[in-house]
Amino acid sequence: MSYPPQPGPYGGQQPTGGQPGYGAPSGGQPGYPQQPGYPQQPQQGYPQQAQPGYPQQPQQGYPQQPGQQPQPYQPQGGYQQYQQQGGGYGQGQGQMTPDEQGTVALCHIGGAIIPLIPIIMYFVKGDASPFAKHHIGQAANFHLLMGILQFVNGLLMIVLIGFLTWIITLVAAIMLGVKANNAAKQGEWYKYPMGIPIAK
Repeated sequence: MSYPPQPGPYGGQQPTGGQPGYGAPSGGQPGYPQQPGYPQQPQQGYPQQAQPGYPQQPQQGYPQQPGQQPQPYQPQGGYQQYQQQGGGYGQGQGQMTPDEQGTVALCHIGGAIIPLIPIIMYFVKGDASPFAKHHIGQAANFHLLMGILQFVNGLLMIVLIGFLTWIITLVAAIMLGVKANNAAKQGEWYKYPMGIPIAK
């Protein structure tokens, strides 16, 4: 049995299906309009929204075994809930001492000028925290690649195009170094978009 559409509080008709005031489509998959000429297919497992003041129809879900507790919603494979963090680099916030913050800043930003700085610091700062060691290693990997590119650009300066590519490489190294340093200050595990993975 279907009820006639009721006028909304602001005039006009209330959309069928969905929550009041949100204009959800009336059929098909959520977020997609109903195809003309095709009947609406009931969707199993999806909760149907009832209109205010009308009884809700029973859900078509999976039957439960007698004596079994209802299971809370579990996200499908590969998806995580909003506040749930994955493993690996995304886990937790990093903490650094003020000395480590200075070393990481020197590696990220100073490596743009002298690419050997983060490589030397990676071997000198063996007692650093894992978070600081990660950032120093990332800076060493990235600035090693930038140093190689700067050397190639120096050779290309003979042909005149090397000066332009040298400027582009220097600006990219500075910008990405500043971005990585800001991420380190906020306690984020940052990874450069490119680099030679030597230091881990």
